[in-house]
Formats: sequence, C-alpha cells, structure tokens
Amino acid sequence: MEKGELILSNERKKDIVPKLPKKKDYYETIEGRNLLTYFYRDLMMTDEQVANEIGISSRTIRNWRNSSSIIDKAIEVGKAHTDTLVENSLLQQALKGNVNAAIYWLQNRKPDKWRSQATIDREMHKLELERKELENKKLRNLVSPEDNEQSTAQILAIADLINESVQDRAISDYFEDTSKGGNDNEQDD
Repeated sequence: MEKGELILSNERKKDIVPKLPKKKDYYETIEGRNLLTYFYRDLMMTDEQVANEIGISSRTIRNWRNSSSIIDKAIEVGKAHTDTLVENSLLQQALKGNVNAAIYWLQNRKPDKWRSQATIDREMHKLELERKELENKKLRNLVSPEDNEQSTAQILAIADLINESVQDRAISDYFEDTSKGGNDNEQDD
C-alpha cells in the first residue's frame, strides 16, 4: 500500500469510520487543523485525495485555502514536510551521481548560473522583439498629423513591414530551433 492510499474500502469505511464534517468552520478548529495536517504530512495526500476523504471537491479545498488563512496554514505545514522529504530525496539522488537530478537541482537552486541556454536565448529573443516594437512606436510617434499624408502612410507602411519582418524572423527562428531538436526541458514554477 502506498502513502496516501486509504486503508479501508468505501463500503467498510461507511460502517466503521464516522463521516468527516464538510463545513469549513470545523477545519478552522484545532482538531480540524490537526486532521488536515495529518492528511498532508503523515499520509502525504494530495488536495484531491483529502477532498475525497472529506467528501468535498478539490475546488472547495482551494476556496477554503483562499478564504481562510488558518486552513491555508494547516495545509502548508502538512505539505512542507512532504516537500522537504522530496527535496532531500532529490539531493541524495544528485549526490549519488544522478545527472538529471543534479541538473534539476542546480537549475532551480542557482538559475542565474545554471539556467539552460535555450531559456536564455528565448529571453534574449523576447527582449529583442520588445526593443524593435518600441522603435516602431517611436517611429509612429514622430509622424505628426500635420505631416504630409503620403509621407505618413509611407513611414507607417515601413514600420509595419519591419514589424512583420521581426515576427516572421521569430517564427522562422522557432521552427529552426525545433527542427534542430532544441528542447530545453524547462520546468514551470
């Protein structure tokens, strides 16, 4: 049996285990907070598992956390313990020579030094696009309504062509990178 897995089947549980309260107020009491912490820390349950155990939806858990700092703190305390166990396990794997674990650890702990080149390239490209867009806006702002309409149209057309060229280049670079097998395995936070 894995951590977080319920010991009793739902049929047996109905007969033996009393139903848990479904009201938020209960989980703001000491007993309720301890129960939440127990679910997350000792049983290493997920939000979905805890919600199922209580008989509510995982959305309700999220709503309770958003509206009650007491419930949020109880859940955070429980999850912090599990997170620490996972961090320690990852560190142990990295120290044993697991290259993927080491890279993941370093990229998340020291992103300024270990950030993947693909991430840096993507950020540089984004900054370059933003710079060119600002240049286009400056060009457009230089043209006043008093200027010749034909000159205004020509300058705006040139600015649009530059903008299209920048966008085409961005798309071209993206497909060129992906066709070369560029995959940075970036993790979301």
